Formats: sequence, C-alpha cells, structure tokens
Amino acid sequence: RWEFRYLRNLFYGRDQSIHLQSVLLEPDRIAGHEPAKVVASASRPFGEANATHLPETEEEWRKFDVIIVGDIGPDSLSDSQWEILSRCVTERAALLVLVAGPESMPHAFSSETAKQLIPVKYEASKRTYYGSEEVFHFGLTNTGRNHPITAQVEGQIRNEQLWAGFPEIRWRHPIEGLQPGAEVLLHAVSNQKKKESVN
Repeated sequence: RWEFRYLRNLFYGRDQSIHLQSVLLEPDRIAGHEPAKVVASASRPFGEANATHLPETEEEWRKFDVIIVGDIGPDSLSDSQWEILSRCVTERAALLVLVAGPESMPHAFSSETAKQLIPVKYEASKRTYYGSEEVFHFGLTNTGRNHPITAQVEGQIRNEQLWAGFPEIRWRHPIEGLQPGAEVLLHAVSNQKKKESVN
C-alpha cells in the first residue's frame, strides 16, 4: 500500500536514532520460494529493517517507542497481541498509530482490547468501504488548526490550503462516536459543500 511505502521511505536509513523494523503480513510471493523467517526486533543491526514476522514476546514489543499498524486483516493480530499492545501504550507509553483503511481497519476488529485502543466507536463488520459515490477532501477542525500534528507548514492559512489541496478521498468510515479523550484534528469535507462555499 502507498502508506507503507511512504512511511518506509520516510524512516528507513536516514537517521541512526530511528531503528525501523517493518513487517508485511501478506507480501507478494514467488512460487516455490519460501522466505526465511525473520522476526522484527530492535536488537537487529541498524539497516536490517525488513522482517517477515512480528515480535514474538512482550519484551521485544516493549523495545519499540512507536508502533504503526496499517489496514491489516482481523486475524493478523491475536487477542493476546492486542493485550500486549495495550500494555505497551498504557504502561510503557509507546505511541500506537493506527492507519485506517477500506479493507479492515478499524471496522473488522471485534476484539474488545482492540476497540479500547481505537479512538472511535464503530460497528464491527466484514464489509469493505471501497468506492464511495461521494468524494471528499480533508478539512481541519478547530482543534486541528492549532495542533502540532497537523501543522505541516508555517502559517495557518497556508497550512489549511495545504490540507485542502490533498488528493480526493473516495472512501471513509462511518463512526458512532469518539472514545473518551479522543480529539478530532481532520474531518472529511464533501466536494459538494466545497463547491457551494466557493460559489
């Protein structure tokens, strides 16, 4: 997926203080060739970033300061792995980044532990969210206008223009609400509403 390629290119090999480990859970395969098992670990030498398996122990998971989970399938992480991630966040203060996607994240996850880590309330389902008839753009919320995470360039007006200029979004998740303490920094703005505001 493009977000995996973007994040890998952003973090790989540029800064020796960032020790990247990346795992593709469903990589392309060559017929008749089974890749060697390589477990993601912060103990591997710098530059050896590609792994084929997630960390196998809680001790290994706890060595990571940031854990990014993409649009993976609901069976990719077991309940016990979600519990480890929860303890990494609540006890170790690791940063957990969940990248939503039309396949599975977050709606395919029914694990109660996973649901507590996901900042929105949603109805679990097996459907996908590809091909919405309505097209959207990013819009900054009032909180997002002044938040360091969404400050991509200096100046509020330039920053809002940057976000408004991102490519169109052709899917989004319906949610039932927010988890306590969650903040909304960006929201989907309908292209129709955008045209009406310009006219």
